[in-house]
Amino acid sequence: MSAAVAPRLTWRRPWYGVPLGIALAILLAGLRWYDPTPVERVRLLQFDLFHKAVPRTPGEVTVWIVDVDDFSLRELGQWPWPRWRLASLVEVLQNAGIAALGVDMVFDQPDRLSPPLYAQQAERLPSEVRDRLATLPSTDQRLSEVLGMGPVSMAALGSEDEEGASRPPRTSYRLRGGDPKRIGYFKSAVRSLPEMTLAASGEGLANATPEHDNIVRRVPVVAKVGEGYMPSLGLDTLRLATDSPSFSILSEAGRIQGVEGRNLAVRTTVDGRLWLYFSAHRPERFVSAADILAGRVDLKLLRGNIVLLGSTAFGLGDFHASPIDGRVPGVEMQAQAIENMAEGSYLTRWERPGLWEGGIVLAVGLLVVLLLPYRQPGRVGAALAVGAVILGGISFGLFYFGHILVDATTPVFGSLLLVGQMFVAQLRATDQERKRIASDLAREREMAARVEGELAAARQIQMGMLPQVFPEVRGFEIAARIEPAKAVGGDFYDVRLLDDGRVYFVIGDVSGKGVPAALFMALAQSLSRASARLSVDVGRMVTETNRELSAENPAMMFVTLVAGLLDPASGAVVFANAGHDAPIRIGPDGALDTLEGDGGPPLCVIDDCEYPFIETSLAPGQALVLFTDGVTEATAVDQALYGMERLHGILRRGGSSSAGDLVGAVVSDVGVFAQGAEPADDVTVLVIRRAVSAL
Repeated sequence: MSAAVAPRLTWRRPWYGVPLGIALAILLAGLRWYDPTPVERVRLLQFDLFHKAVPRTPGEVTVWIVDVDDFSLRELGQWPWPRWRLASLVEVLQNAGIAALGVDMVFDQPDRLSPPLYAQQAERLPSEVRDRLATLPSTDQRLSEVLGMGPVSMAALGSEDEEGASRPPRTSYRLRGGDPKRIGYFKSAVRSLPEMTLAASGEGLANATPEHDNIVRRVPVVAKVGEGYMPSLGLDTLRLATDSPSFSILSEAGRIQGVEGRNLAVRTTVDGRLWLYFSAHRPERFVSAADILAGRVDLKLLRGNIVLLGSTAFGLGDFHASPIDGRVPGVEMQAQAIENMAEGSYLTRWERPGLWEGGIVLAVGLLVVLLLPYRQPGRVGAALAVGAVILGGISFGLFYFGHILVDATTPVFGSLLLVGQMFVAQLRATDQERKRIASDLAREREMAARVEGELAAARQIQMGMLPQVFPEVRGFEIAARIEPAKAVGGDFYDVRLLDDGRVYFVIGDVSGKGVPAALFMALAQSLSRASARLSVDVGRMVTETNRELSAENPAMMFVTLVAGLLDPASGAVVFANAGHDAPIRIGPDGALDTLEGDGGPPLCVIDDCEYPFIETSLAPGQALVLFTDGVTEATAVDQALYGMERLHGILRRGGSSSAGDLVGAVVSDVGVFAQGAEPADDVTVLVIRRAVSAL
């Protein structure tokens, strides 16, 4: 433990400003929840900057706009055009095979150029002419007939005029989850003539809802008109394009969750609006109405696509500001809304954003108050800058990758206020803080030295318990090595020559680290050695060791091990495996054989477990390699694991090496692999090699 960390324990400092800082953080969180206009303005400015930095990239869906533009008026005459001309335009579009047509125009008055109506107004005409005109078909009826030929949605404009049209909504809807409480409301709507509305397949609101700064960021998806509900023109046109006969309004506890149709689903704000993700103005999507009527446009461009009929002509088009452009035609905003909904690329906000973002403000404020080291102004400034970049980066990342709008400005500006307040308060406690730090440093140094000394002594005792000299066995080489981690661990090995001439060997790994693992390792090693002297059966030896260890295990630790007996005369090997990595037999030619066999669980897992034994042998030139998981689970700087495949490669190359060289090669390769990384576990290897011929 390093004493240098003591100054970072800032929560212990006797700051007079901490209570005031916490109170200010709570106040800022409440301010975000209340959300006055200045706070909202700054937040919307952040969202606008994100929009300008990464506007929406047009996707697979393109909504085309047939535009009654200034060129069309110059070529075909001033507005309003006779309804027969509009009928011809709509008929051409429907014959082109479009997916759906949204008419962003409201025809609330009869066509004054319709022959029957004109006959009533033209008093100077001869009576026979007026009578003939009165018998001609109405142009309004002609347009209605054409509107009924395909999927067409007519625009309506929500109004606060209580005397507006009170007809029921043209588009069918269902309420799922109850009547929503927070939803855009209009007393009535300005709508096209009844015969046109009834002939069309649907009807939708074309209203734009600018924010207080006259920038459109959200558009209605559904709103209440009088006693009924109407979709937006964009939603209704998309509904027709996706063959949805109606739409459903989903709500929960009076809050709108979204709208659904047979083949569409849109998540909205709680008041039924949509945060648009704007792309830049796309002039290539506009097609002049005059060019359509004159046949100068390849109608294959429109086939299978959604088309809007609108106007950008001077004096006719409605224009609004978006976060990207200062002047956007209203019909293009409808097009962008359809593309957003069709692609699912619209922006969203967390449900109850004031509560969530107020919580972020409070959390960041508490971190600023309690954790920043105010006696080091440079670090405070750097931390504040880094924190602002992180918050801004997270907010931008959520915008770009998840299309989620999250406010980062309020916590950043709130942090600036808190830092200023805390610096003023810190000046009053500087001298007292200096004395406390000096005292803490001295105490930390003493504790660190004591702990390091105790760990060094424990490691020295633990290493002293492992055999350093192995018994000499005719015709065999035995070598082992343990490379300890910095902390006291639980690996062990043992090799003993028994009275009957056989060689007892064991390798094990105790769960956990530190002094408890080292003590349990000593107990496990002692019990397994004692069992080896009392039993000639390897399975019985491990079974007895397990029984004794389980009886003395209040800390509920466990041990994996491989214990065995070698008969030097014949090369026969009998071993039992208790949840450990299987030994590997290697020939002089590098051929590997993993000795899996039947084993049992680690010791101290099942008290009365009977462990089976595995029989094998070592032919001349073959070696038996045992190792702990500190080898295969050694970690490099990039967090990669050493792994069994790399171990096999080292063993194959060392097939004819001596036992000591083979141990050294494995330990050395693990060290090279994990160089620069903090060792997490002991590395232990035990090798028993049979000579090619008896000495």
